[in-house]
Amino acid sequence: MRPGTPARIEVDLKYFLTEQNNEKPQEANVKVQTDEFIEKPPTPPYVPKKSGIDKITQIEDYDLFDYDREVQPILNVLLTKTVEQSILEVEEEAELDEIQKYQSEWDSRRDAERADWKQEVKKEITRIKQKNKAVRNALVKREQQRNTMLKVQCLNISKQYLSGVLMSSMRYLK
Repeated sequence: MRPGTPARIEVDLKYFLTEQNNEKPQEANVKVQTDEFIEKPPTPPYVPKKSGIDKITQIEDYDLFDYDREVQPILNVLLTKTVEQSILEVEEEAELDEIQKYQSEWDSRRDAERADWKQEVKKEITRIKQKNKAVRNALVKREQQRNTMLKVQCLNISKQYLSGVLMSSMRYLK
């Protein structure tokens, strides 16, 4: 069960939101004199306090580090890697050129095969059309032969049937 809405008494707050007294506050003009300030001097740079005693060693310039001797292996590695990388890039470019060349040759071979295939399809279509034409001609000829044979059969049947009719009609007329 939910509790009901709390009972509230409406309070008019307009009285507190608007200014009740329209009187202006009192104003007074007072003259004040201040001293002129001297500029602050610039802050000196920070120098940390020395804590320790300076010592010196008896090591000469080339006793610990000989630049030519120490840097030569690093330079050898850098140069070798750079040359290897550049040779690898040149070989990759040559390989890409060969791949593109092979691709273009393969495309031309494929186009030639497609052209040959289209030529063969055209030849086959003409052969099929010629065969269909020959079959139609043979069917027409066969139909003509059949019709001719039927006519000859009908003629033979009518001759056999009418061969005796002539004599019997002559006898009948006699």
